[in-house]
Amino acid sequence: MNSLIRRILAVSFIVFFGFASIAAQEPELPPLTVDELLQVVDLNIGLKDIHQAILSGEDVPIDRYYLITGTVTAVTTTDPDPLFFRSEVDLMTAEWVDGEIRSYPAVLIFDDPSFAPRLPVRLPRDPGPEVILPNTLGMALVEYYGYDVLGDGRPLPIFYVWLYKSLE
Repeated sequence: MNSLIRRILAVSFIVFFGFASIAAQEPELPPLTVDELLQVVDLNIGLKDIHQAILSGEDVPIDRYYLITGTVTAVTTTDPDPLFFRSEVDLMTAEWVDGEIRSYPAVLIFDDPSFAPRLPVRLPRDPGPEVILPNTLGMALVEYYGYDVLGDGRPLPIFYVWLYKSLE
């Protein structure tokens, strides 16, 4: 993703979640400046960059948050119980390179019960815009956990999700 689009997404993300936090009226959280936010959230690294770092043997920092975008390809809620809620969302981004598509998959782990209404076990007949659905574009503020290896040898980064915004 080019840097202009990434910056637009970052500003959108900051504005959206900034307004959400204002609306929530949580006085315990001090406001962050853009510089402070950029010290903990890396807006320059996307899913493709994380794949490349893994393939080249570089460590992906686990003390940072990342803003990643992609298309939801599958949603699996493994435990809907609010005390033990867990859902896994397969996310993928792709690009054209020399006439072929290169895909960069990832797994997003949602383990906060506040996500339960957005990731139901059975989809309602008419899901609202808050429900995370396959074949939709989304953006997530994530923490890198590690990676698995797919059968074809490609890495499969795994992330814990802190915030999620549908881009549909």
